[in-house]
Amino acid sequence: VKEKDRGMRSGSGAIFQGEYHDDKKNGFGEFEWPDGSQYKGEFQDNLINGKGSTLGKTEESTQGTG
Repeated sequence: VKEKDRGMRSGSGAIFQGEYHDDKKNGFGEFEWPDGSQYKGEFQDNLINGKGSTLGKTEESTQGTG
């Protein structure tokens, strides 16, 4: 069952907002690490996979496919 726009905060302070399927990050989502770095893009089975972009805490942006 696919759930959309579910948010999750980990014990380390990382935040994920996006699509889940079978209790795993699958589809499009946004992930923020505790240091403020961010990734917006595709996930598969809890891993960054596919098209997406990262924004470092210094606001440097990179885009790519995984």
